[in-house]
Amino acid sequence: MENWRFGGIFHRGSEPIWECPHLFRFGDRAVLFYSPSGPVQYVSGVLNENGLSDVSCRGTVDYGGWEGYYASTGFVDQEDRRILLGWMPEGRGEGFPIPMDWSGALALPRLVDLKPNGAIAVSPIPELEALRGDRRRWEDLRVGPAPLHTGVYSSSFECSIEIEWPITEENELIISMLVSDCGQERTELRLDFAAGTMVIDRSKSSLFPSVHKSSVIGKLSANDPFETLRLRIFVDQSVIEVFAGDQTCMTARVYPSLKDSNGIELRSSGEVLIKRMEIWEMKAAEIR
Repeated sequence: MENWRFGGIFHRGSEPIWECPHLFRFGDRAVLFYSPSGPVQYVSGVLNENGLSDVSCRGTVDYGGWEGYYASTGFVDQEDRRILLGWMPEGRGEGFPIPMDWSGALALPRLVDLKPNGAIAVSPIPELEALRGDRRRWEDLRVGPAPLHTGVYSSSFECSIEIEWPITEENELIISMLVSDCGQERTELRLDFAAGTMVIDRSKSSLFPSVHKSSVIGKLSANDPFETLRLRIFVDQSVIEVFAGDQTCMTARVYPSLKDSNGIELRSSGEVLIKRMEIWEMKAAEIR
């Protein structure tokens, strides 16, 4: 750009770094997204000639940050939908033993809407359902301390879980994915209902010594009362994307080293009632 002029400060934040800012408009309101060298954030408010004012809400778009989701961008499609895209950095570390011809990938496209209170609602685009293959389904599943083996073995799947709410506060539900037969490798999604947190625990995700294994930690939204908490989990080889309700999103990269790291198990510190659980094998997308 050769010819431009300074028009003023659109919005000022407290973070020292704002990368990849972009805007979604909703009438006279707008949502500003930015990446502050950590988890992607947003701020919503009124859009006018002076920029973004009368802020109504601030929040985290995805808790992955540099470990899974960064530098978001977006567009408005032909159906006037706000579609959010994000970059998933690699976490292979130095000296990864398998040659790779790429670095980083795009997360699944996400549909963004604006709630009356200024919070955003985020969900995977409905078109992803076209990738669903063979399905397994369970209803009224009671999960306790003993591991519950689903009998499903896959490293590329979608899982939908509806959890009865409220849950006894001391309970923690653990969903183990990419579990090896020997038990040495597993990645766990931990929902701590007392702390109100959701964690992607990567501490045993790989036997490769240099891959990133820190936990990705997010907060379960307490803004909306609900009788059922719906989780949607997408696993595709080295990618895990989790959606809890329509406000909590988490993304992480994992690198299992064992060929049989593809089991799916559940357990809980107490009893948790899963009203419905479905697992679909995920088919490859046709790129046209």
